Amino acid sequence: LAHRTTIFKGVSVYVNGYTQPTHQEIKQLMSLHGGTFENYLHRHSVTHIICSHLPDTKIKQLAKERNPFPYVRPEWIVACIQKGKLLPTADYELTKHRDLPGQSRLLEFRPMTLALEAKDLYPSLGRSRADGADD
Repeated sequence: LAHRTTIFKGVSVYVNGYTQPTHQEIKQLMSLHGGTFENYLHRHSVTHIICSHLPDTKIKQLAKERNPFPYVRPEWIVACIQKGKLLPTADYELTKHRDLPGQSRLLEFRPMTLALEAKDLYPSLGRSRADGADD
């Protein structure tokens, strides 16, 4: 495949809950760009948990963990692919911004300008089949 890269070499993700890109699209993107997708949360293999929302109870639980996983918004994956390199997760982590008053709301309402075209998600598909994936 012409679009195959190693951007996510050494990165193993687990998707928690609804995300955009979807669970299946993230699985495809990780495969295309050198990463690993885990169907189950294995502490010994997962490096990042991808999710769009964390309830307060989960944040409190994470605060007690010795080495918590980074909980990263799915936009991090898209941004890495667009930039062609692995980006720091700091701007995309859910837990760090929730500790600051008002920050979670600002992040939730910031415009989502990151988007991938169907050819980036499914490079092996022809244009006629990929048209349905574009918004």
